[in-house]
Amino acid sequence: MIGSGPLLLVLTISTPPLAASRPQATPETDRATTYYHYILGSMAEAANDLDEACLEYQRALDADPSNTDVRTARARALMQANRMEEMKREIDQVLSSDSANPQANELLGMYYYSQKDNGVGNLARALDALRKAAEGGASNSRLYYLLGQLYLEEDADDPDHRAKALAAFEKFTAAEPEDFDGHYRKALVLELLGRDAEAERSLLRALEIAPVFTPAYRELMSMYARTNRVEELRNLYVKVLAAHPDDARTRAGLAATFFEKELYAEALDVLDYEKRAGSYGPPVRTLAARIYGKLNRPSKVIEVLKGLETEQDPPLDGLFELGRAYEARGDFASAAAVFELIVKKSDAPTRAALLFHLGFTRQQLKDHARAEQAYAEGIQAAATASDREMEVTLRRYMVLNRAEAGNAAGARTALDEAKHAFPDAPELRTIDAELSWVAGSKKEAIESMKRLVAANADDWDLKVDLARRHFEQKRFKDIVPLLHSATQSEKTPEEALYLLGAAYERSGDIKKARQVLELGLRRFPRSADMMNYLGYTLIDKGTDLRRAVELVTEAVDIEPENEAFLDSLAWGQFKLGDIASARKNIDQSLAHAEPNWEIMFHAGEIYCAAGSKDEAVAYFEKAIQLSPADAGRIRKRLSDCRKR
Repeated sequence: MIGSGPLLLVLTISTPPLAASRPQATPETDRATTYYHYILGSMAEAANDLDEACLEYQRALDADPSNTDVRTARARALMQANRMEEMKREIDQVLSSDSANPQANELLGMYYYSQKDNGVGNLARALDALRKAAEGGASNSRLYYLLGQLYLEEDADDPDHRAKALAAFEKFTAAEPEDFDGHYRKALVLELLGRDAEAERSLLRALEIAPVFTPAYRELMSMYARTNRVEELRNLYVKVLAAHPDDARTRAGLAATFFEKELYAEALDVLDYEKRAGSYGPPVRTLAARIYGKLNRPSKVIEVLKGLETEQDPPLDGLFELGRAYEARGDFASAAAVFELIVKKSDAPTRAALLFHLGFTRQQLKDHARAEQAYAEGIQAAATASDREMEVTLRRYMVLNRAEAGNAAGARTALDEAKHAFPDAPELRTIDAELSWVAGSKKEAIESMKRLVAANADDWDLKVDLARRHFEQKRFKDIVPLLHSATQSEKTPEEALYLLGAAYERSGDIKKARQVLELGLRRFPRSADMMNYLGYTLIDKGTDLRRAVELVTEAVDIEPENEAFLDSLAWGQFKLGDIASARKNIDQSLAHAEPNWEIMFHAGEIYCAAGSKDEAVAYFEKAIQLSPADAGRIRKRLSDCRKR
């Protein structure tokens, strides 16, 4: 937070030449010569002709070697010319006869500061010399600015140093009330002292003086973020962008702040990545991808990061986002390739998680042997990192991978090893039922789950797991008694209410389904799945269409690349007669979707209504191919379209 900054330059430039005052009196024969060359040296220094200034000051000293004013002036010119060792010799000369000389001590402090990395103790020597200069009455107000910085550089964790730094910056801002950087530095120290209210006032004062001073904006935003003052943070970022509309660094810093506060929409808005991608380097490119990932837009993540895996030294966090985006889109081959690349490059503590993703994607590709290898390496990595949760997850997937590969004995061995290592792991309670399910013994799996639920009546996780099995088997009427108490308990998980509402709908009780899903949305107002399910149910029944479209619109806002949600929105807009919007959204659904007969059928209806009969017929025909069981209904709509 607090850096030294260009302190040497700031202090020396702000120190005026001494041309306004005469040098010390000299014997009459040398006085004119001394003063003449002193004035010439001051004029040359003011014109930044430092070599000439040093030469003229030396001529003045030749006439009067004991003149400390001239010697100090020459030391200052030598310092500005970066002739530090010559400068040190001149200062030593002055201090040998006048150890309290404030100007000489000030310059000595600057010398030691310039040498702080070249010798132990030079920073302390610089601080000591500058303290003497201040005590001696040095008139240069910038001295206090530097003193404040040096106290922090020497030991910013020392409360005494922080207090002295604050006192120095207060003296500086009192002497230079319009210096915005002084108020900013003072604010940083106040923050270190935990005096946020005063720090905020100093930052606002800095911005009042210099409305485009970016560091003060950043620090104020950081303060608002740290103290959860979200509304002030939002208001401030509007001001920042007004002052710095094209400052990529400021935009990136703002976006990172919003991302850390989980304000992802604001982060994306301020980054303006679509328009400004060319202004950002790889770290911000990765940040943009992470934002899109949090906004459930995996296709945008892929768009932003595509090709990253072929770059010479890609950021690993960017690669991880890319792999997860491929995984979310169901492109497991691309995901596996990316995760494999990261695993080869990384020995980080997250290695076990990476190996899990690699194993999972290979398992989805039915590459069970290589999935087994990844899971085995992941288990070892998790054990080394003492990551219990990840090790249990990896062991569980190892069991299921072997079962899917047809290795029942190996699956049982892996399960026994997992239970021996983690006998009380809740994640392993349902694994026997899952093995039966994978083996095709669906009835046996469900009976096993029922026994677990009976023995753990208050365990919602088990109930939800069993309800999923019933749903997959279309045993909707079995779900209702299983989850009937879901509406009565505040502890009910979101998925339990979703499954209960869906079970009522599939059983034909639309009124009860709506009641449960509406209740679910009151308890979980950001549940996109419940929004979409209720919205599509109402659309399908032609009931309360405007409310239905509002629901699915909100679901799309939450998951803008979810093909099912986009299809629901398009279908609702079609029912309302907004064909142009319906066509736009069905096209987006088709762009993201795997072949799906219902989406194809809706596309046929929408394109037909839009007058695009050839395209409509093609979509209807694809729907028939994908769902022969619904062919009669689809052919009728196809025939009606052709007759229009």
